[in-house]
Amino acid sequence: MQQDAEVSRYRLLGDPALMEQLRQTHPEMADAAQTNPARFAELLRQTHQMQEEAERERALLELDPYSIEAQRRIEEAIHQQAVLENLEHALEYSPEVFGRVTMLYRRPAPALLVHDHGGPQRGLPVRAGHAQGAPGVHRPREGRPAHPGARGRVPAGARAARECT
Repeated sequence: MQQDAEVSRYRLLGDPALMEQLRQTHPEMADAAQTNPARFAELLRQTHQMQEEAERERALLELDPYSIEAQRRIEEAIHQQAVLENLEHALEYSPEVFGRVTMLYRRPAPALLVHDHGGPQRGLPVRAGHAQGAPGVHRPREGRPAHPGARGRVPAGARAARECT
């Protein structure tokens, strides 16, 4: 058993990805693998004992699944599975509950107008587009305001441009 622990320890030390995974799941065991071989062997032995005990319990439950004790343990296992699923769901969809979240805000990008040629160009406010005679900015019909908020009539230059198109 001691030899198996040493082989496992050397394998962990030689594989950084495996060591990182162990550090996330069992940080105490990962630290022991790097600093204290005897403690690592003890933790590995305890882990194996816990796994064997869980396997024995499962085997007993399979022998008589309708006993009261088996039903209680099955209910506990189902409850524990539901708790883990809820935790996983909460971590996925509400991570802000489990830690500090810093939001980064940025100014929104200017609107893009799609022109007849299909390429995007930087958008202009409607009034500026009308005043500058920008290509692709649709001009209102003659005699109507440029847009619902405009107060005046369409300028004469816009009438001439409208007649050309």
